[in-house]
Amino acid sequence: MADLDGIKRMAKDAMDRGTEVVRSDDVRQSLGRVGKDLVGAGRELVGTAKAAGRAWSQADPRHAEHHDTPDSHDPVI
Repeated sequence: MADLDGIKRMAKDAMDRGTEVVRSDDVRQSLGRVGKDLVGAGRELVGTAKAAGRAWSQADPRHAEHHDTPDSHDPVI
């Protein structure tokens, strides 16, 4: 059975190595690009959802108005 102090030391060493990697400029820049890409994809998704909602409302005028009912969050298509 491994002793608890040894396990704690291994965990601390692993965390320290991980921190060093994240401090690397290349890693930070890569993470920044990934974050920007995710934001862009999210914006596209919101735009697509809005367009789909408009198309759905135009296709069936009964759904053009939003009614605040318990089931209004669960549209039936």
